[in-house]
Amino acid sequence: MATTYESQKEDISALWEEFSKRIEKLTRYVKKFSMLVLEVPRMDEEDKLHYFMEVL
Repeated sequence: MATTYESQKEDISALWEEFSKRIEKLTRYVKKFSMLVLEVPRMDEEDKLHYFMEVL
């Protein structure tokens, strides 16, 4: 069963849309996390990484 150029184009477009949404969510999370970490004094870098990765 051969796929047409148009169906491949649609598949790629749908994948790109999903990827863009995920990148947007990740970017918002990173910005929010960065702002929150600035408010917490004396947090070890290892703790920061742990809390960051925990939510991903």
